[in-house]
Amino acid sequence: MTNDSVSLHKESGTGLIENLVSLAILSIVIASVASSILFTLHSNNSTRTQTAAMSEVQSIVDDLRYSGYTNILDKFNSIYSSIANEQTASETITGANSRASYLITYTAVKRTAGSNPEAVKIRIVVNHRGGPADTNNFAFETIIAEAA
Repeated sequence: MTNDSVSLHKESGTGLIENLVSLAILSIVIASVASSILFTLHSNNSTRTQTAAMSEVQSIVDDLRYSGYTNILDKFNSIYSSIANEQTASETITGANSRASYLITYTAVKRTAGSNPEAVKIRIVVNHRGGPADTNNFAFETIIAEAA
């Protein structure tokens, strides 16, 4: 063997160090892609849960609007004319399609004593869990008035 053939033999192929460096770079790329995929999946799950909670809030409000004004006044557990202005009543509902609970607070709006409340302000506080460490609270308000 001559010196030329020995030097050509040493330079052919990749060495152990080059392979280890390539493997390290590939591992970093795969880890960052996997992290991005997991973050996206978590975000999608959280958004799906929040959308379901908002849909349930809309259903709650629609049910209250269509149940009739007197059914809402019944939540105060007293004679309608004795309900005071700013008097409150509340109830908690657990969501059927989301991991949420709903605290519904009814507040009477009344201009004159001895009359029935003209409207009821409804505040719905949503406590929804998007995941083990992801808890969000948000609130919705609406007013339902007695039909004239």
